[in-house]
Amino acid sequence: LEKCDTLIIGGGMAYTFLKAQGKEIGNSLCDETKVDYCLEMMAKAEKLGKKLLLPVDSGVIAAFPNPIDAEIDVDYVSVDAIPADKEACDIGPETAALYAEAVKNAKAGEEKTPGLKGIDLKGARANGGSDAPAKSQPVRRSEPKVGRNDPCPCGSGKKYKQCCGLNE
Repeated sequence: LEKCDTLIIGGGMAYTFLKAQGKEIGNSLCDETKVDYCLEMMAKAEKLGKKLLLPVDSGVIAAFPNPIDAEIDVDYVSVDAIPADKEACDIGPETAALYAEAVKNAKAGEEKTPGLKGIDLKGARANGGSDAPAKSQPVRRSEPKVGRNDPCPCGSGKKYKQCCGLNE
């Protein structure tokens, strides 16, 4: 927090922060051992006058499919309305637009999430325009387009398996 003006939190980590705020996160990923840490980070950000951006909406699913690459239905809901029997799996279109605006207005930054590379942040629409997903739509997961021994697409110079593919 000392090195930035705005910190964007997304993916699985966001739901631990949202739980720390007292929100219902259903079956979403949550590290119960880090809830107090998240509270401390939010307080520290406020004390330092920093922005800590959390999702305002999320894609929710009943469960991950088996097989993993099967189609699934995704609904987009406010983070204040995540159903107790669903799992929030990623940010929604409103959050994507919010984060895109924050990145667009940043003076300088270091991207720590290789998954953002190649995403058209300029195309995000805060008003749920044509770039926003429908309320519910099937999502097809695809295999990674990079092999474990290929160079990592994040540009680190390491092999994918030693970098961004470490946990796969």
